[in-house]
Amino acid sequence: MTIKSEKIIEKLEFFSTIAKLKDITRAGWPLHGISNGESVADHSFQVATMAMFLADDIGVDQNKSVLMALIHDIGESIIGDVITERGDSKLQNHTQKQLNERNAMRLVLNKAGMGEFLDLFDELVANETPEAQFVKQLDKLEMAIQAQRYELSSGIDLGEFYVNARKYITNQLLIDILEQVTASKI
Repeated sequence: MTIKSEKIIEKLEFFSTIAKLKDITRAGWPLHGISNGESVADHSFQVATMAMFLADDIGVDQNKSVLMALIHDIGESIIGDVITERGDSKLQNHTQKQLNERNAMRLVLNKAGMGEFLDLFDELVANETPEAQFVKQLDKLEMAIQAQRYELSSGIDLGEFYVNARKYITNQLLIDILEQVTASKI
């Protein structure tokens, strides 16, 4: 097998691994009676799209933010979507989940020869740069927007998700969007 063939196989294995995200339902929705909830891939796509369209308004690097949003849940292709918070309470498994997710992320990215993206994931987890803070807030804003969609279609009260989002969103534009989501039920 040639080096070129090995690289192709590595890339295909990576694509196969991340494709699993399309089959992993976000864990919080079924707990609240939402059947056929969004997948992790659906969520990541929405967060990345929001990053693409809001980065300039927030004043952060658009490309870095979109990349961060695209990779932020890759580790879940191995560990699944693990709930670590309920409303405003962190669960005991929060730290362990972050460690497990990073290890899974490292495994997936290194196997594909793309370990440089692990630094981007670590930056997101550290939450110290403007882009990391932005994407972390978008992650929660997307959750609230999705909760609103499910509330409208199911009539189920999903207020716990808004409480959790409010805990993390500090940028005024994103606060304004969240307030519109929770107030208007559009």
